[in-house]
Amino acid sequence: MTKYIGIIVLLFSFNSCIEEIDGLSNTPEELVLHCYISPSDTLISAVLSRATSFAMNEIKFNDLFVKDAHITMSDGNLEKQLVLNPKNNFYEFKVSNDFKIEKGKTYSIKAVAKDGKVLTSSCTVPLKSIKQEEIEVEKSFRGSDFVDIRLKWPSNRTSFYVLRPYFYYSGIRSKNLPTSHTIQFFSGADIESDKITSNYFTNDLINNQRRNIVFLYVADENFYTYSKSTELNSNNQDDPFAQPVNAKHNINGGFGCFGAYYTIRLDLDF
Repeated sequence: MTKYIGIIVLLFSFNSCIEEIDGLSNTPEELVLHCYISPSDTLISAVLSRATSFAMNEIKFNDLFVKDAHITMSDGNLEKQLVLNPKNNFYEFKVSNDFKIEKGKTYSIKAVAKDGKVLTSSCTVPLKSIKQEEIEVEKSFRGSDFVDIRLKWPSNRTSFYVLRPYFYYSGIRSKNLPTSHTIQFFSGADIESDKITSNYFTNDLINNQRRNIVFLYVADENFYTYSKSTELNSNNQDDPFAQPVNAKHNINGGFGCFGAYYTIRLDLDF
């Protein structure tokens, strides 16, 4: 008798799980808004998409994008509407003399979906930037196959930095495509000296390498925290015991990120 009671309890538990998952699939749809602005931009673009979950039925990639929303951006005085680019699935407008992305200025964005759902956010463009000539590059060779690169640049206590290196190799099939190496994140508030020194980048195949390109982003806190959290979460994908990292977002009424940054490009030749 005990055996049959156990089976009944098991079946009841199984049915309860099914009902719970079915309930998750009926939760309201969440929207995700991404938009990043920089003073060097000639085109402002924003992506509005649907958030997915394990309880959602399979959906085509193209159907993830929301294409019937009304999206506007304001600099506090002037408001510009972003128009859908159906080919690329994002909303956009061209930067003009009457609406520029400027240092130290605060911008806001608003997206209104067809069902009435409203997403809003704001960000401030970093006031201070770094000039390319202020970045020092140190290189040292270890044997014939490795080279170490150390970058130094002036720090600012209120700034956030994202360092993304790309390497091109001429001896492999994808020689015209860059290979992205580890992204590094630096907060000026955590630096004790007046300069930030990156970790070493180690490249093998130095004899076949054509060039290196390093992008340094001087970011606002929104861009920095969102990028760092998503990168940490991505790095955990191959570890079944890793703790999930929740993405930091600054979108009211939904998810995503509205952030600002400067970009400095360094071309490192060997």
